[in-house]
Amino acid sequence: TKHQAESFRLAMTGMHTLYSHEWTYTFCVPQLTPQEDKNRQQDATVEVFWEADGLDGSLQEKPVSQLTENVTPYDKRGWCLAEVQWSSMRDSNEFGALLGTTDLPGQEILYRAPMLPATFRRELSKSDVRFTHRADFGPLIRSHRSAFEEKSKQCAVLTLHHLPAEQVDILADTLQSYNLGFFRLSHSTTNIPGFALRLSWVSTLSDVVLPDCGIGDLEAKDFANALTSSCPWRWLDLRKNRISNQGAEDLASELPNSGLEHLGLQGNQIGDSGARALVAAWSDTLLEMDLKDNLITEAAADALLASLQEAKPTARLHVKDAEASLSVAAEPDHPPPAEPDQPSLPGSLPCP
Repeated sequence: TKHQAESFRLAMTGMHTLYSHEWTYTFCVPQLTPQEDKNRQQDATVEVFWEADGLDGSLQEKPVSQLTENVTPYDKRGWCLAEVQWSSMRDSNEFGALLGTTDLPGQEILYRAPMLPATFRRELSKSDVRFTHRADFGPLIRSHRSAFEEKSKQCAVLTLHHLPAEQVDILADTLQSYNLGFFRLSHSTTNIPGFALRLSWVSTLSDVVLPDCGIGDLEAKDFANALTSSCPWRWLDLRKNRISNQGAEDLASELPNSGLEHLGLQGNQIGDSGARALVAAWSDTLLEMDLKDNLITEAAADALLASLQEAKPTARLHVKDAEASLSVAAEPDHPPPAEPDQPSLPGSLPCP
């Protein structure tokens, strides 16, 4: 009826809320029906919405053999792409699980960055993306824009992990539209041109935490170049990466220009010369630096602690493992949730 059609249209305008809401969970079922199952069902009937030429559609019982088979892969279907994209707008990408298969390469469909509306429109416009009804293109674009406008304004804390390089590149542009205060990205590839600089352009972003992101000396140089007087960061944590003396010295060269209060470099490959450069560049705003679990000798660590205590008695330098029992360098007051080794809901598959 016309009333039902109008009710359906109105419901569709809020469909994105089911996927982007923080209290919902998304299950993806990307596996197509196995051929042997299809063969067994050829003589069965199923109730479907059936449209005849020139006539209004209605629910009818039809043999499975009369139905049009949809063999489009999951990640090439317009609606599926939209649903995954809306799901990615949650504050964490612990938003879902793949069911029934582990064959999707890398299961990367779960590891997507939220896209700007224009970026999503281009994605959905690709020639290999399919729609059952091409008229769905417009409503999906409008729903994505509504979801993005809502979530980008609300999201103050964002924690993501295992993003492939192309998704990190998308994310760096998307975050320009967020009112973000805390950002944590782990186990991802961040050697993306301009990544650090683009992060520094997010004017509300004060806390940046990037553990296990493969950040080496080249990337450390990029972060150093981002540490200008206009950079909003107060907390920069680059723990468990691959930064050595050269990267530490590059960071030290720009440290006095920044407003950093906390610098975390625990678990890198920094030696005595890099540590000395960092401590020598201790800025007026810096309160705490974590250099534990690096390649700093005992003698150099003792000398650095002694010199800093004399020059800046209120500063906190964590450079020796034994010191951890006295003063632990922690993440900000609003740390991200722990990344579970197993999925949080039964019946789902763990993602690598």
